[in-house]
Amino acid sequence: GIIDLIDLWLDLAKDIKADGILFSKSWGCRFTTPAFKILKDRALDELSIPVLGLDFYTPGENLGQVKTRVEAFIEMIKK
Repeated sequence: GIIDLIDLWLDLAKDIKADGILFSKSWGCRFTTPAFKILKDRALDELSIPVLGLDFYTPGENLGQVKTRVEAFIEMIKK
């Protein structure tokens, strides 16, 4: 289920010593929205790393906004 998948993502992040997680989600998806919330909370609590959720309505949409958000996320992690 969803918890098993989140456990896998967190294990992978821990194994590679990730500084943060980018999570791509489809706006309004009934799976990715709750998964993101759980992943974000657990990543902060268990690994002390931030998670950036990137919402997409359709693939390739809002790329300028995504680029800006990812750049800001990377800068935040570097500090």
